[in-house]
Amino acid sequence: MMDSVRYVLDQVNVMSLATADEHGTPYAANVYFAADEQLNIYFVSSASTAHSQHVLSRAEVAITIYPEVDGYRKIHGLQLRGCATPVAGDAWEAAWEIYLNKFTFVAKLAAMVKSQQVFCCKPHWIRFIDNRVAFGHKWETVWPPPSPSGR
Repeated sequence: MMDSVRYVLDQVNVMSLATADEHGTPYAANVYFAADEQLNIYFVSSASTAHSQHVLSRAEVAITIYPEVDGYRKIHGLQLRGCATPVAGDAWEAAWEIYLNKFTFVAKLAAMVKSQQVFCCKPHWIRFIDNRVAFGHKWETVWPPPSPSGR
């Protein structure tokens, strides 16, 4: 199943990011994203956007990532919950490389991107939906998965 998760993360460019303000009012925004091998999800946004402000005051987010399909029997993708935090210093450079590997066109926008905020979402729950198997078929896990020894 993790191969399917990785495939969606690699093949889909845009995710829907759900945040909430300090009063709990929900908000959603579509943003480009890239993921690392540990399934951390990186996105870039202006620090002045509503979703960035929400993340800075309330790190808990929800994310959906689905490829565009032409029928309900082909729906497959990810639902995640996690915490998003700003990335800085050496971690910013590593995040930039991950983002640049997926979106080579942003190399031309490096100066503009450097003035933006890079965020990292560390998922703690992942659900994979796959109607190609059966309507409503899903698999979910906490993330990272517990070690076999329970530690």
